Amino acid sequence: AVSRNWKKNNVEKNLQINRNYRALKNGNGGEITIQEWQWLKEFYDFSCLKCGKKEPEIKLTLDHVKPLKLGGKNVIQNAQPLCSSCNSSKGAKEIDYRDQAKEVGVWG
Repeated sequence: AVSRNWKKNNVEKNLQINRNYRALKNGNGGEITIQEWQWLKEFYDFSCLKCGKKEPEIKLTLDHVKPLKLGGKNVIQNAQPLCSSCNSSKGAKEIDYRDQAKEVGVWG
């Protein structure tokens, strides 16, 4: 019960721990901190880079441009913010929405 309560009260920290563990397990290396993730969301104006919706309308999730399953590293340079729906539809494909976001003016 303590573990369940901690996870409920520390969602971002728990996600960080899980991402870092998966990268370590896969031998990919890297670590993304909560601060780096917050900075990345702020950099992209809290917007999903695929659909353009913003927090708090949606919940942003960290997507690895090159998925960990395909050998991508768990580093902020390989990360992009996507909403849960867009992240799920991307699956384990390598798709970089960061340049597309610049072109359509999602940020900046």
